[in-house]
Amino acid sequence: MDAPPDFNTVRTFLTEKIKTVRSQSIAGGIGILILGIVLLGISFGIAWVVLKYGLHPFWPHQGWVRAILALGIVGLLFIGNTFAGDDLLEYTLALKPGDDGVKFYVPSSGLLSDTPDTPYGFLNAITNFLCVGPKMVASSLKNFHRAGRLKQIDLDSCAAVITVLLSHDSKVPFLKIVNSIEGFDPYRTFPQMGDIQGVLFLKKEPQGMSLTSEFREEFERWAKR
Repeated sequence: MDAPPDFNTVRTFLTEKIKTVRSQSIAGGIGILILGIVLLGISFGIAWVVLKYGLHPFWPHQGWVRAILALGIVGLLFIGNTFAGDDLLEYTLALKPGDDGVKFYVPSSGLLSDTPDTPYGFLNAITNFLCVGPKMVASSLKNFHRAGRLKQIDLDSCAAVITVLLSHDSKVPFLKIVNSIEGFDPYRTFPQMGDIQGVLFLKKEPQGMSLTSEFREEFERWAKR
């Protein structure tokens, strides 16, 4: 940009952007949740069939026992995929030269990990399919969590950071950002910025932040309206 951006302009832009992303997260979460619940039902049906034809010949049991076992399998998959928590990336902020720094953690929007491969291709395929429903429910809940975090975001502090980032074409070290904003609390604000699309956290020393070219272009188009 030719001149440093105006803070109030950046704040208004960020407010609209976060509002849009929150709406998309909620709408997407609802859609994925509905589909995930349907797939959970299918997972239960598959588990029931596998137990009937795979376990019943070796251990005869009644249908209600099979149903409980199938529910237990789906329940374990659901718990394992849903309550694993958000993936967090670790960064270090050093406020003084030579200081070890203080670690803080930023939410990652990375994909859920796949089920590890096993030597048994057919069994692995069944396990992967059974995990689709729980993973979709987990994804929907992460969308809702993100929408909740965005609702609590400190707009003034985040807009101040983005104003600094927009004033530089390349990475801005964490320490330089902190020194550029009066009364700034990096340990509260930096993790919040992990939920803003287009904000980059860069691990190469000195660790710092930047913005994607798409974010910069989006802001410039918005500012020219």
